[in-house]
Amino acid sequence: MIQVQNAERAYGDINPTFEYTYDGEDDLIGSPSISCDADKTSSVGDYVINIDYGNITHKFYELRNGTLHINKTILQVSTQDYTIAKGEDIPSFELSYDGFKNGEDESILTVKPSATTTASKDSPLGTYPIVISGGEADNYSFDYKDGNLTIADNGTTSIRNTYIGNSKTEIYDIKGIRCEETKPVKGLYIVNGKKIIIK
Repeated sequence: MIQVQNAERAYGDINPTFEYTYDGEDDLIGSPSISCDADKTSSVGDYVINIDYGNITHKFYELRNGTLHINKTILQVSTQDYTIAKGEDIPSFELSYDGFKNGEDESILTVKPSATTTASKDSPLGTYPIVISGGEADNYSFDYKDGNLTIADNGTTSIRNTYIGNSKTEIYDIKGIRCEETKPVKGLYIVNGKKIIIK
């Protein structure tokens, strides 16, 4: 018996060299002919690896085909880091792709991935993850590289976060007017009945 060994590869790659084994008391004279209809453009799935006697001298061997399994190829999807000022609208996050095969592009994706963040324009200053998810494709699996959104000071900042860090503490300006959460940092303020100068 001459048996073609099963093989696998990723979508868009060339076929590997197909190997075979044989059982018999005598040495195999010649070599079989092995072929597969799958090529670089063949979709994910199973394909028959066909075997024929080729130039084998003694044609009394039983021939058994094998199977080529084509796996999804990995598509890398990433987004850059973004920085906005506090109070600005969250931008639309652009995605970049690396790994398309056969001259394809994002138009062949059945569902395009999206990038989102939990931050809003009213979120405190800081860095928030931009998470990519949701992509679907017949011949691709996805490797996501997330980004970061930084909300930076735009000339106003939170006195509470900068100085006291206590949401229950009331802060007043020098005229005795209670301050909102966001005010210019520099100035003279009354915190817990004491004058505080922030330079």
